[in-house]
Amino acid sequence: PIPVGVWYPARSSPAEHMLVADYFDMRSKQVQFDELATRLNAHIREGLAQNMFGKPAWSGLTAEEHAAADRFFAMRTGATFDAPPAKGQFPVIIYNIGDNGGYEEDFVLFEYLASHGYVVLSTSYHCEVPANAGACNAPSPRMRDMYFLHRFATLLGNADALHVAAMGHGLGGQIAMSWAFEPDTPLDAIVSLDSGFQTANAQENLQPVPIPTLLFGTW
Repeated sequence: PIPVGVWYPARSSPAEHMLVADYFDMRSKQVQFDELATRLNAHIREGLAQNMFGKPAWSGLTAEEHAAADRFFAMRTGATFDAPPAKGQFPVIIYNIGDNGGYEEDFVLFEYLASHGYVVLSTSYHCEVPANAGACNAPSPRMRDMYFLHRFATLLGNADALHVAAMGHGLGGQIAMSWAFEPDTPLDAIVSLDSGFQTANAQENLQPVPIPTLLFGTW
């Protein structure tokens, strides 16, 4: 099973907006995936501990850090579950995650793009080794993920899969750029966020250090 997040233009709905916590809980109504969801949730928590607090494990958080995480999880997002889709077909953006990331890692950006007329697809957590609940860093499975998402987009009635861009963060941005050079690439454009470009810094004994980058490409 491959979890896929889909953000899309929607009509107004009285439904209650999702909590941030909903993005970090992989459980669903399909109970046959509960075991996988449990492993994914544990992996997600470890990633949050590292990315939010610089801690190696969720169990190492202090009471103050747990309280900060709870405040973050309780925030409302701009999205609702199963929102009624807006009429029409919309261009597709396929997102590739960064190191140790998850399908939700730029969910604020995804919600923004959906509100401006794009269907955004993102996924993660599928390795050649099924026991690994974490995202793979090898280029091959990541490339297959993007092809899978593109095929998935052709099944969505509100997605214009003939107009598609790839976007990624870090390693995901590098893989998105690589996809652009594949002979059968469907891409019209790419966006790469902090994709690992480096420069020399005299203050750091000429050791390469990463610098923030934002690249756009179209053809």
